[in-house]
Amino acid sequence: MTQRRLFALSGHWLDRGLSLVCLALGAGVLMIAKGYPTSAGALPMILGWLLMGCGIGLWLFPGKRADMRNVRIGGLLWGMAVFVAVLWLFASLGADVALFVLFVGCAVLSGYPPGLRLVATALLFVILVGAIFGGLLGVPLPGPVFALFSA
Repeated sequence: MTQRRLFALSGHWLDRGLSLVCLALGAGVLMIAKGYPTSAGALPMILGWLLMGCGIGLWLFPGKRADMRNVRIGGLLWGMAVFVAVLWLFASLGADVALFVLFVGCAVLSGYPPGLRLVATALLFVILVGAIFGGLLGVPLPGPVFALFSA
């Protein structure tokens, strides 16, 4: 029954809805990126324009109805739960904790086995993002780990 509902949402109207989300997100990223210096705002500007381009492409060239029979509802719900948790963690604890949870959640949902190697990789990912944004670009990101890299 749920698969029939997903099937009805796929295709033309889903692509139009996603295109509006991409356009709004791209416009938001572009507006926020204008507040940073040119060196720090270059990557967000590129990402904002890419999101806008994806939104225009989805609006102009919507896809056909997709076969949603093989979509696992449990994985879809876990993915949405991870997304909501990452947004809440970003707002309450900081970007470093949220990026750690995002990395681990995406890896586990993609089939990577949880374990010490995954935790170590996620920690190195968070440290690398903090070093690039805080150390090299001078963009302070919120969070206890990122505070170590901001000047």
